[in-house]
Amino acid sequence: MEILDHYRFTRGVKVRGKKALEDIMVRRLKDDIRQVQGGFPKRQVKRVVIDGLPDDAPELVLSRLLDEYRSLREERHEVTSKRAQAAAGLLIVGLQQRLLSSIEAFARTLTIHRKTVKKQWEKGRAAQAAATDPVRDRLLKQDGQRLLSVPDADDERAEWTDEELEAEESSQIRAITEAAEAESPRDDEAAAIWQKEQKLLDRMEEITAEARHRPDAKMLCLIDWIRDNMCSGLPVFGQRASGDPPAWNERRVLIFTENREGTKRRLREILGQAIAGTELSEDRIAVIDGLTRGDARKEVQRRFNTDPRREPLRILIATDAAREGLNFQAHCADLFHFDLPWNPGRLEQRNGRIDRKLQPAAEVRCHYFVLPQRAEDYVLEVLVRKTETIKKELGSLSKIIDDDIERVLKAGIRHADTKAIARKIEGADIDDKRKKANEEELEVARDRQDDLKAQIERCQSLLEKSRNWVGFSAEPFREALSCSLEIVGAEPLKREEDEVSAANLVEGDSAIYRHAL
Repeated sequence: MEILDHYRFTRGVKVRGKKALEDIMVRRLKDDIRQVQGGFPKRQVKRVVIDGLPDDAPELVLSRLLDEYRSLREERHEVTSKRAQAAAGLLIVGLQQRLLSSIEAFARTLTIHRKTVKKQWEKGRAAQAAATDPVRDRLLKQDGQRLLSVPDADDERAEWTDEELEAEESSQIRAITEAAEAESPRDDEAAAIWQKEQKLLDRMEEITAEARHRPDAKMLCLIDWIRDNMCSGLPVFGQRASGDPPAWNERRVLIFTENREGTKRRLREILGQAIAGTELSEDRIAVIDGLTRGDARKEVQRRFNTDPRREPLRILIATDAAREGLNFQAHCADLFHFDLPWNPGRLEQRNGRIDRKLQPAAEVRCHYFVLPQRAEDYVLEVLVRKTETIKKELGSLSKIIDDDIERVLKAGIRHADTKAIARKIEGADIDDKRKKANEEELEVARDRQDDLKAQIERCQSLLEKSRNWVGFSAEPFREALSCSLEIVGAEPLKREEDEVSAANLVEGDSAIYRHAL
């Protein structure tokens, strides 16, 4: 801004005062711009309900057992230090996050935790001496933060292999479990509670061993959606199509999943099995994550943004390492959150991959799964609604609200506390002064809509007069660009089947502009 006007702006000095801001800034929401001129799609947040599951469905039983396991551990750790209690709580939150991601991710973490708990119990109280070690405390805190966080584009772990992620997670689970168990009492009462815990762990491991290799309810629902919207001849999972291979239409879908070890890989395997036998099935699915770098990353993005009449890719599975900086809106208007992040900012960044300028569809659909029979989903659904409310009211998400909600969910989701947690999430907001300032800015901008429409009409009139005055024509301009390319030894411009009129070049059509470059 200082480069544009060094009299008005100086780096490090804020522009203060309502009048001063009005002279230099107009703040608008996408909805406001859409009403005036269009150019932004309308977002539909789709609630995909998975209801009527049997009471013994793994997703429901494991949720209840884990909540019961949490209560027993808290009872056994009542007399331990805050450090040990915090470690015990971190472990349960980590297990809960992985269960809500996938049974496969949960099973991996559960197995490591169960082995470590048994090992520590057998060691007795020998580990207590290290309980107050400050170095160990610092490392424990780091392990806890990394266990509950998901690697994104700015995290070095986003570039780790699945094996490296699994090794680090195993190390974190062992360290946190050891820290929690080091101070656990060994009297008769504690031993009785510990035995109950072991029975719950045994039961949970039995269920995961049986269910982890089958598609869960979310995967089956996703396959049904693909059949209804993308490949009508897709057979029921586990069956093979008869006759000619089922054909795909031109619709595409972007599926986001957290970078939990097991979830991404299992989702890719199940979807691959589901579409096997369809037309060009081996080319229909791609994955983009932190390991997809350089030319490979560009190639996946290019394929997904290419006209589906020429490129068979239809399903793109992405981790949060792809939630920023990558645009997938060219030929995709459907997005699924296979698992929901516990952070509104990350949720909004995912949606922004297709809900953005130059999205040709009039509407984009952002889907998320809800299991009404599972207590945790009540809270996560409130989180989704809160994210949309903030976006509509403020135009963007505030880090203050992000931090408030993360603090609310830091201790996980106890079944008995779901309504209280939901109320706290709904009540998260910026302070009244800032909220009032935001509302005033937006209201003033909306009051100016009539003036803005008049300005647009005047600019369009000036543009048309300018074209007429210089005798501008799109076709000679195209020929001049082609000639220039040939002079420097490059290929001339070529028309493509899906290319829009060359006249759109002067209005900023990105596809033709990229060809010109």
